[in-house]
Amino acid sequence: MGLKYVLNSMKRRKLRTVIVAMALIVGVALVGALLNIVDTQRQFSVQTIGAQTGGYDLGIKKSDLAATTLFEIAPVDQLARAAYDKIIAVHPRIQGNAEARLANAAEGSAVTVIALNPDVDDLVKPAGGGLFGGGGPGPGGPTGAFGFGVSEGTYPPGPGQVYLDAGTAGALGAKVGDEISLSYVKPVAREEGKEASSGNSSAREEAAFIVSGIGVLSGIGQEASSPAVIRLDDAQRWLRAPNQADQVLIIWKNDTSSGNDARAQVTQARGVGEQLRDALQRKLGPDFKVGLPKYTTLEGASNAFIFLQTFITLYGFLSMSIVGLMVNALMNTTVQEQKHDLAVLRVLGAPRTRLFEAVVLEVILLGTLGIAFGLLLGRVINDYAITPILTAALDLPTGVSPQWTLQAALTPTLITALVLALATISPARTAAATKVMVVLNPAAADQPTLEDISKLRERRTNYNLLIVGAVMLAFSSIILFVVPVVFSSGDSNGIAIVIFTTFILLVVGMALIFFFVTTPLERLLVALYNLVNKRAAFFAGRYALRGKGRNALISLMVVMSGVFPTLLATQIALQNANLETDTQFQNGAPLIAERNAFFGGNFRVFSTFIPEQDKLTDKDIDAVKGQPGIGKVIGIADDFRDVEVSDRIELRTARVSVIGLQDDLTQVLYPDLFRWDQGDATALQRLLSDPDAVVISQGMREHLDLNLGDVIRVKGAGFDHERMMRIAGVAARMPGFGGQITRSKNDAQGGGSAIFMNLETYRELKNDPAKGVPDEAQGLLTRLMATVQPGVDEGQVANAMREYLASESGLNIRVASEDIAQSRIQSDQGRIILVVLTVVSMVTAVFGVLAVMYTAVMGRRIEIGMLKAVGAAKGALRGIFIGEAIITTLAAAVAGIIGGTLLGYVFEISQRLQTDQPMLLAFDFNTAGIIVLLVCLAAIFSAALATQPVIRQKAIKILREK
Repeated sequence: MGLKYVLNSMKRRKLRTVIVAMALIVGVALVGALLNIVDTQRQFSVQTIGAQTGGYDLGIKKSDLAATTLFEIAPVDQLARAAYDKIIAVHPRIQGNAEARLANAAEGSAVTVIALNPDVDDLVKPAGGGLFGGGGPGPGGPTGAFGFGVSEGTYPPGPGQVYLDAGTAGALGAKVGDEISLSYVKPVAREEGKEASSGNSSAREEAAFIVSGIGVLSGIGQEASSPAVIRLDDAQRWLRAPNQADQVLIIWKNDTSSGNDARAQVTQARGVGEQLRDALQRKLGPDFKVGLPKYTTLEGASNAFIFLQTFITLYGFLSMSIVGLMVNALMNTTVQEQKHDLAVLRVLGAPRTRLFEAVVLEVILLGTLGIAFGLLLGRVINDYAITPILTAALDLPTGVSPQWTLQAALTPTLITALVLALATISPARTAAATKVMVVLNPAAADQPTLEDISKLRERRTNYNLLIVGAVMLAFSSIILFVVPVVFSSGDSNGIAIVIFTTFILLVVGMALIFFFVTTPLERLLVALYNLVNKRAAFFAGRYALRGKGRNALISLMVVMSGVFPTLLATQIALQNANLETDTQFQNGAPLIAERNAFFGGNFRVFSTFIPEQDKLTDKDIDAVKGQPGIGKVIGIADDFRDVEVSDRIELRTARVSVIGLQDDLTQVLYPDLFRWDQGDATALQRLLSDPDAVVISQGMREHLDLNLGDVIRVKGAGFDHERMMRIAGVAARMPGFGGQITRSKNDAQGGGSAIFMNLETYRELKNDPAKGVPDEAQGLLTRLMATVQPGVDEGQVANAMREYLASESGLNIRVASEDIAQSRIQSDQGRIILVVLTVVSMVTAVFGVLAVMYTAVMGRRIEIGMLKAVGAAKGALRGIFIGEAIITTLAAAVAGIIGGTLLGYVFEISQRLQTDQPMLLAFDFNTAGIIVLLVCLAAIFSAALATQPVIRQKAIKILREK
């Protein structure tokens, strides 16, 4: 009987049934798509990190103890695919140092030859074809996260051709069509237990190639300096090594079962690496090694990884809560429409539980329909709309896409079931409380009965106070118990849960606060509407300000949909606006030269390497200073750490890093990013002439409770080795040393601060007196900070420096302008995800507005009938409801945008206060415009669609309907 009654009810109210079913289908589909975007974003995060090391997951090559670094490709390929079944691609390469020179040129330049198969090796992709490209490679094409931009000629190189990086071509003076002679230096095996030999003559192989194109190569790994790309088959003929390579790069399908836990993903990758290494060494010999540079980097970026995934996951839950509000509104309207039918059932003897079950059963039917078709629609939307857009825009490798597993289907199903259950409680209880007086005496149905009065006299449990108490207890528990335990244990999943819970409460709380702002905004919009059309504004304004129940649901849905995307958009806008300043603050100077930690490659996980001496030699320093276009160069010595400093009687002590300065830092650092707590920039100049002068941080000054001119005790290496030094300046902020010049007393007390002194004083303190006098000839410098002469392009100078330094000396060259350009590319790619999420989230709100507007129209049929009876036209009635919908949704959207913007500023300001970085103001008008446009279109469409079935009827028919 209950099922038959529900089916008949759904049949009689076809439009409502269709709206509810469509809203649920689209809601489940979009939530499923959102949750799968999390999977795509997770893989994109791993891939972005991997772009720094070449974009691959695992690399195979031989040990430097092997007689030859070349090996047969086919056995390695077969063993790798057999050992791990999720491998997407296997890319053999030959990569090594070579000397390049133009035909008939007297001198050449050092390059890194990269021989690959361009037909399948997609680690170097054509720029374009995505949202940032122009449909393929071509002149002036942009550069992606990894890939290339062709400025001249073509890519890929054909047989007998070479493609040159722009810096390489500039160093050689080469143009497209020129003949280049490459002289490959064959690696010499290292003798076990000894360092690799250097300076000895090595066998060379020479060949000539024609330049096919010149452009900018990126994302091919930090070990490749001045790259030159040729075809793998050309290299094999050149080196007389058919079917061989010296390394195999592997891309696999990222296993995302570890969720947000970056450490778990690293552990999974290590397991795969061990599995592959064991198989290779068992079958092919012990010389084979594997490396996982992407996951080594990911391990260090785990906190940012978790934070980003938590943000994206939050979208799904917020969107589902909007669906819950929508279902609650629709079912409440259904109960109101069926009040007479439910009262008849009560008169006929149906118990209250049967009425409760009728509502629940209808929701179950609609929910089952919505989940079944929603999952199918979500799969279609994700596979044919979202994934192609993100894959093209984010420059992901082939095969990177969300994994459709049982968990992928169960997650939106369980969330939807939970939300529907919560949303059904209120209308089901309302249905169960239907009074028989609705049939027997409709005029008295809404009057309180004796039963209602008796309940008012009883002392009943206050559930509102219970909820408030539970929320307050939850907040205090998180702060006092959960956070200390989780962060002390270092559990990444626990940290993600805490962050997620905190942010969802924060966003919902901000939405509820700014829901309060919707009413004054509605009044403002009514006043503006009144200037355009007074008659329509009168009715629309009365309805908008009077319909608190349904309009509150519309407003709340739109506010919640607007807060979170605006929050992310504001943060991205602020980061983009401050990108140049932040990069300058982080680098400190226009150009930085420092030695790589492990010169010779990134294969660190299962290989043994002997670190090179990390000090800069006189040759390195002279090479940097002698580069054309270089301005002032100042050396820094910063490897003297964990040094104890104190006041004169050692009452307060701390551990610091000591930094020795070769010259006046103010000549190379960005001057507008300094901030001094005591003293000024002349303190850095004083260090050069006063060996007992020292510059400390503001946090250290506060910890030691000392001031400008006071004396501090600095203990050097060895026993009984200390020096009294006078504070010449107290820095609160210094570019290039942001993590060491801190304002925080706690950071200084914990050893996170640094002090600056004369380089010779640094040498004396670092030397143990028991070992004799300091060696004046010993190299101390670990980093060079330099400026570029006015009018000189920083990128060209950097490429020229890398051409020699990185290949010969193992120096890493960082240029602020290049870092800024690369960061802008990543920011643009992140904005694509934000736009997709905003559109998907707001489409969910569109269907919510449609559903709630339907309830508004159905609840005011009598008013519509009366207006038609006094002569109101269909267009005027439709305009009234469209005006009301626009006023309500637009006010809520603006409130959500304001709330999200303020929340974004709060986050950004709080982060910058910790590092004392300057901040430029910014606002993302694009995201705000998308939100406003979508809610206005939703209001117009939903109001027009919902009113059409009613206003087309005659007034007498509308007034006679129950």
